[in-house]
Amino acid sequence: MAFFDKRVLVFTGKGGVGKTTLCAATALAAVKLGKRAIICEVGATESLSFILDCPRLSYEPRLVGENLWAMKLNPYDALEEYLVKQVKIKSVVRQFLKNRIIHYLAEAAPGWRELITLGKIMVLEAKWAHKKPVYDVILVDAPATGHGISFLRVPQVVLSVLKFGPIKTNTERVQKLFTDRKRTLLNVVTLLEEMPVNEAVEIHKAASQVLRIPFGQVFANQVLPPLFANRTDKTYRALRDDDALRDAIDAKLSAPFNMEQMLSCAEAERERGRLQREHQKRLEEAIGARVIEVPQLFARRLGTAELNVLADLLVKRLEAAK
Repeated sequence: MAFFDKRVLVFTGKGGVGKTTLCAATALAAVKLGKRAIICEVGATESLSFILDCPRLSYEPRLVGENLWAMKLNPYDALEEYLVKQVKIKSVVRQFLKNRIIHYLAEAAPGWRELITLGKIMVLEAKWAHKKPVYDVILVDAPATGHGISFLRVPQVVLSVLKFGPIKTNTERVQKLFTDRKRTLLNVVTLLEEMPVNEAVEIHKAASQVLRIPFGQVFANQVLPPLFANRTDKTYRALRDDDALRDAIDAKLSAPFNMEQMLSCAEAERERGRLQREHQKRLEEAIGARVIEVPQLFARRLGTAELNVLADLLVKRLEAAK
């Protein structure tokens, strides 16, 4: 099946690699292909609204573009929704959750936040209207790599402990969704640097050996474009090796222009590009597949215009990667 034919696309990666940005750009790419998409941001911070140029998100899905919804998936809101379905009286549930002792016990209890969050994603995936799914694809901006692995492993742990009951039944449904190769893919976003690449390799191994979640794509973010084409590279080398030529240019153009400083910057960028290519080669050898390159965008801030540039590129590259 093609990448965008999956129902749930999970994104993780080391903190600071642009995971949320790539998740949002992939959602826009899905919309460009005629899909109805929703982005679920998981975690304590909320940065998706800044990227999408929209008001702050809440637990209630909000339409943020044509056929594009977004929400902040808060575990306490998901717990309230779940309990209301069981008890049927919202006021009783809210009073119960406001109790300080209950809140304290909830903070201390391990695993329930992850499980209730994954359960909400399962509910979104199963939501249909007029014989069609409400959302064709659900994009999950999951926690960063370290927490991301434990986040996705919680259903396994719960099932190893519980032997019967409604929680076990619902957890089995969650686990079935996230291990279903026809419906779910785990994707990793990385920078072509040593630590992010190491973590990308780690979660690739964990997907098959620990999580049993189908692995999708590795997105290499902020890849530098080639600094010089062949002809301009010859000019660069001539300037670098000819002191007299550099001095003549400096004299002609006058301060503050300085060829020596300009060439030093160029050399630093060339070295950074060389290191990126080395890390990419190591990453592709480790995972046994090509990565999806996402170029560095030189913009003051990322907004919807830049996201659409990335989305157009992802449509082409993900289609080519089938």
